[in-house]
Amino acid sequence: MGYSVTATKPWVTILNGSGTIPGGSSVEVTAELNVLASALGGGVYSDVLTFTNTTNGIGNTTRALGLEVGDRVVVYSFPMDTNPGWTTQGLWAYGRPMGGGGQYGYPDPISGHTGANVYGYNLNGDYENNLPERHLTTPALDLTGYAGVQVSFWRWLGVEQPAYDHAYFRVSKNGTTWSTIWSNTATIEENAWSQHTYDISALADNTTVYLRWTMGTTDSSWQYCGWNIDDVEITGILVTASGVESPGVVSRVSLLPSSPNPFRESATIAYSVPAAGRVRIAVYDVAGRLVRTVVDDDVEAGLHATQWDGRDRSGTAVASGVYFCRIEACGTSDTRS
Repeated sequence: MGYSVTATKPWVTILNGSGTIPGGSSVEVTAELNVLASALGGGVYSDVLTFTNTTNGIGNTTRALGLEVGDRVVVYSFPMDTNPGWTTQGLWAYGRPMGGGGQYGYPDPISGHTGANVYGYNLNGDYENNLPERHLTTPALDLTGYAGVQVSFWRWLGVEQPAYDHAYFRVSKNGTTWSTIWSNTATIEENAWSQHTYDISALADNTTVYLRWTMGTTDSSWQYCGWNIDDVEITGILVTASGVESPGVVSRVSLLPSSPNPFRESATIAYSVPAAGRVRIAVYDVAGRLVRTVVDDDVEAGLHATQWDGRDRSGTAVASGVYFCRIEACGTSDTRS
């Protein structure tokens, strides 16, 4: 069977990306970051790898690839040591849980995950029967400038299966329209604190969001201890303007660091151009003599890479030493060793 594996972004290189797989065998294909990734500013990037059966197309598929550039930082932290003043409905309250309830399942805790206090639904015991949805809602949380946003919190939760009772965690961009991130799919009977982390980047990246925990609806029987929430954190990756801000979007003509440097048998020369047009890249020795022109062509705007095989214009391998690359494009130039 013939196969091919391709990526769409220039900062991904596919090794062993095409060939033939004998019957009953397998092949290893590697997707790796190349030198162009060093130009990416802080943020979250994605690509799609396409796997193609070039013989008959059976089994063609794709896989998502994600890349986080930069350190994940805590943007908001609510350890519940003091009351954050969120909006409550029904029996939602801030304070110390009393260890009550547990008609079914287990009772509430007697303290928070860390410290004494939590936000909980009925700190004195179980939720009510015939309960409509009752919400705990944060104020607007500004996440402008952050990508890959995640929320984590510790919970102690008791709730009957969703045929009867419900618990939800939701996110909104405007405080009006809500997206359910999590809901109980079975009966939950917790007797210890557990941490839960959710990727909310599709809703929360570079914008303002609201978080909401919901108790209810419930039916007319079988009461559980409900929600207890502590140590809420929102993390993200700061999107920076260093280097090239996003793949394929560049602001100037530049040469990126060659890889490897010093090179052995060949080198990858990466470069960026802000507009489509003629690009010329040449290699020179320390005396300024032209060794070889490696690019002289029309290219599209964005990030690009080309290979220099370490040979001069006559095809002879060059001696070891220092060489310089010079790019000329868009009426300007850049030089790098």
